[in-house]
Amino acid sequence: MSTGYRYKEDDTSFYVFHKGDVNAFVNLMDEYNRNCSINKYFKVESGREYFLYNDAFENYGLVPGKDTIRVRLLLSPEPHTPSYLHGLWSPDSV
Repeated sequence: MSTGYRYKEDDTSFYVFHKGDVNAFVNLMDEYNRNCSINKYFKVESGREYFLYNDAFENYGLVPGKDTIRVRLLLSPEPHTPSYLHGLWSPDSV
């Protein structure tokens, strides 16, 4: 499951506040399906906020004639069972 694309406009961490019913794994993918999460994926626990490292802007956002890059959040529940993934996220620190 993934979110829609959003513009990443600086080199800050991305923000996740997971409010679902189970823990999840997340990673940040750019518009060319490159994984921009430093650790490939992060485990996020339900009810917690995270500021997670990524290299989307540093490696892919500074292209001549292009100031930003679009990214999306991929989510996968920790136990691969039907679950409720819900919360907030931002491609840049809030």
